[in-house]
Amino acid sequence: MMVDIEKLKSLALAATPGPWDYREVEGLSAIAHPLGWVLESGDEQECADKRFIAASNPATVLELIAEVERLRAATAAGTAKVAERPDFFKWWASVEPRSRKAMLASAHRDTEKLHALLRMAFDAAIEAHNKAESTPCGS
Repeated sequence: MMVDIEKLKSLALAATPGPWDYREVEGLSAIAHPLGWVLESGDEQECADKRFIAASNPATVLELIAEVERLRAATAAGTAKVAERPDFFKWWASVEPRSRKAMLASAHRDTEKLHALLRMAFDAAIEAHNKAESTPCGS
């Protein structure tokens, strides 16, 4: 399944700007943002959903989308380069060694950034899960 980046971007741009926060107020769980509070009492799943919503604020989503778009564009550009040259290995051999080194370094940096983004998402999910398990509504 591929994420519909344009739809996600549209939703993020239409949402109340962050930062958002998750809080408990007098037994009610809440999502707070600059324009006010969203209050509701709820079960543990609802609390987990609210923490996720708060963590997925528009600024965060837009930052992730920008990185995905940049990486997709870089991939498309690289794919186009390969498609332009039926014999990729002959082309690669013809590339100046200094340019090859720069291309590989750029690809390596992109891979490291993607790995870091995935690691942050994984760590946030684990942290939210652990927090939810340790408190009634994970405030």
